[in-house]
Amino acid sequence: MSFTRGSRLFYAGGKRVGGDALQQPREPGVILFAVDGRIDRQDVRVWCERFRVLLESYLDDEVICDMGKLARVDLTTVEVLVRLQLTARRYRRRMRVRHASAELADLLALVGLSEVVPLEPSLALQAQGQAEEWEKIRGVEEEADPGNSAV
Repeated sequence: MSFTRGSRLFYAGGKRVGGDALQQPREPGVILFAVDGRIDRQDVRVWCERFRVLLESYLDDEVICDMGKLARVDLTTVEVLVRLQLTARRYRRRMRVRHASAELADLLALVGLSEVVPLEPSLALQAQGQAEEWEKIRGVEEEADPGNSAV
């Protein structure tokens, strides 16, 4: 796990996150909390304590938890995200999850926590909308079946 704010990178154990997770544009008033590798059950308390220290150290309004480099999704991942969300709320901060996999989104929904841990829209979902717009631009339209009277 690592933290970044502006151009500074904060380490909180684990290996450094590289590549896409730290190449996102920085938003003013936002701390980026990047998660990489795997989340082990015995490290849950450590993750939460380091997150709490980060929130006490910086006064930014929002934390983005970047899950783009997460190696494995399981219930421990969900537990950590819910605990981080609760900690953020205790400190009157907003937290949202960026680059969540479909597997993580499905697991959050399965355990009934998808509204508790807000996810940013994925690029895959945005790309689907763009494809539909492209069809309209090119003039591709669906035709009704003449034998179907309901249409």
